[in-house]
Amino acid sequence: TAEDGTHAIKQFVGGNYDVVFLDLGMPGLPGDAISREFRRADPLISTVLITGWDLDEDDERLGSFDFQLQKPIAAADLENVLSRAIDLRDRRARGGEAQRA
Repeated sequence: TAEDGTHAIKQFVGGNYDVVFLDLGMPGLPGDAISREFRRADPLISTVLITGWDLDEDDERLGSFDFQLQKPIAAADLENVLSRAIDLRDRRARGGEAQRA
């Protein structure tokens, strides 16, 4: 976990992560900017937006994420997206799907 966007980026740089969950409204940097930084550092990473905001499907901020979970989050939805995010990361590592899922 990270208390703000800057801390999240600093923590990520030294880590080895398969999937990250980000809120769109984070102090310091918004979640979509953080997601883009993570993707630059690790093109294989799967990113999941968790938000309570009602976003239009064409909201450009969504393009920074592979998946989206709407708050409140049901356990089954979390498990489903986590499984899909890990699968996407694995496909990217094998040279497969590199686009948004």
